Amino acid sequence: MADLPILFSGPMVRGLIREVERPGTGKTQTRRVLKPQPTMHAAGDCTIGGHRGPVDYLMREIYPQHLARFRKGDRLWVKETWRTEARHDAVKPTELPRAALISFDADHLQEPNDGCRGRTRVSIHMPRWASRLTLTVTDVRVQRLQECSREDAAAEGLIRLRATGRYVIAKGDQYFGDAHHDPRVVYGWLWDQINGDGSWASNPWIVALTFTVERRNIDAARAA
Repeated sequence: MADLPILFSGPMVRGLIREVERPGTGKTQTRRVLKPQPTMHAAGDCTIGGHRGPVDYLMREIYPQHLARFRKGDRLWVKETWRTEARHDAVKPTELPRAALISFDADHLQEPNDGCRGRTRVSIHMPRWASRLTLTVTDVRVQRLQECSREDAAAEGLIRLRATGRYVIAKGDQYFGDAHHDPRVVYGWLWDQINGDGSWASNPWIVALTFTVERRNIDAARAA
C-alpha cells in the first residue's frame, strides 16, 4: 500500500465532496488513460510494460496486480486548484508556511471571500499538507473505456435530477453540458471535454479506480 497524489478538476472535486456530505450521491470512481497504450500484434496478443501475452490475461489480470500505478489499498491525496493569501504570491509551494491560509477554487464560483485572494495555483503544485481530501482505493480494473456501465458512469460524479431523471455534470450550483437519461452518454460527453473530441469513440485502455472518500488531510487520516 502506498500514499500517492492524484489530480482532479473543480467539478470532480465537488463530486467528491458531495459523496462525503451525502453518501451514495457523489463521485466514487475515476478513470485514467493507460500511457502508453498496449501494442497489439497480428497474432492477437499484445505487449505492455515489457510483458507480452494474451490481451485479456495481460490487461485484466497481470496489469492491475503488477504494472498499474495504483493498487487496492492505496491512499490517494487529492490535488486541486488552490490559492493562498496575496502576501505569499512570490513564495514557492514548497516554502509556504503551514500556517498559511488555503482556499480551494472548487468552493467558489467567483472570487473567494475567505481572505485567500492570492494568485491561482494549479493543482499539480499543491503540497501534500494542504490537501483536504483522501481517497482509499477499494478496487482497480483495467478495461476498455466503453466497458463503463451505467452504474460506473453515475459513480463518476454525475448528478441525477429528481424532476426529470436525467443525468448532468455540475460545477458548483451550475449545471453544464448535455443532460440525458443514460449516464453513459453524459459521461462520454464529459470524457471528450477533458480528453479531446473523439477520445470516447477511440475507446482506449484505461484503469478504473473505485474508492471511498474522506474529507481530511491524508496525514490527519493516518494519525486518526
